[in-house]
Amino acid sequence: MNNKSLEALGEQYFFLKEHYEDLKAKCEPGAQRKELKTRFDTSEENFEKAINLILDAGNTTVKSLTNKLKANTKKIKEALEEDEEAVAILETITIGVQLGGDLIALGRAA
Repeated sequence: MNNKSLEALGEQYFFLKEHYEDLKAKCEPGAQRKELKTRFDTSEENFEKAINLILDAGNTTVKSLTNKLKANTKKIKEALEEDEEAVAILETITIGVQLGGDLIALGRAA
């Protein structure tokens, strides 16, 4: 995988890992916490898959998804800092994880 894409996926995963308990505390017990756990697990899987993938760094779709993923992670950080509602944060995380999945889908085995 190209370094920028791997870095973006890692930034998302490690941020969620570092702030998981803070995010969990914002969530209602039950469905919201389950959704957070699912998104966290998917982010981890995306990052782990990315380590063994090759992405074309010159591909405009790869560049676009990488930039969107970086912006999304920044938005998650800001949402947590601004003490936004759990629903809004979960929506932002879901978008980020989907972007990561889209990026992974463009890769090929190393």
